[in-house]
Amino acid sequence: MDKKQQNSTNLELIDNTGLTPLQQKAVGLLVSGKSITEVSNELKIDRGTLYNWIDKITFKAYFNKQCNEVKNDTFNGLMGLYNDSVKAIKDSINSSNQTLRFKAAIWLIEQLNNLSFDETDPIEMIKKECIVNNLDFDFSTSFDENKYKLLLKENGLKDK
Repeated sequence: MDKKQQNSTNLELIDNTGLTPLQQKAVGLLVSGKSITEVSNELKIDRGTLYNWIDKITFKAYFNKQCNEVKNDTFNGLMGLYNDSVKAIKDSINSSNQTLRFKAAIWLIEQLNNLSFDETDPIEMIKKECIVNNLDFDFSTSFDENKYKLLLKENGLKDK
């Protein structure tokens, strides 16, 4: 199929992510560190299509969920190395310059511990998007039910 003809609406949605298998694969590739261009080329889709997917709430939620899983897997892997004080940070990451490698490894672990990702539940993301601040009147908030239903429909989701 021609890249320009690829369209997310042609594909069947799976499970409750609101994403097609191809969109889920795109998330996996992006989480693995591939660029927009690499992902669009590998999936044989137009970059514009990929950017449209990235703007979808369901895509963002699934991306955040996958990033959290990578973070948790990384954290669990590091905890498994704890007994050997991370084996002197994997023998100072097999370096001849142990001081530099050790400091780099400590910095990396600190950075990973400080990572956080946004909401992973697309329905919760939609709900937050539907809260309206009534600043002109009494500074209260209200919930836009019509917008909520529309966003659920647009993203192929059902209310819990």
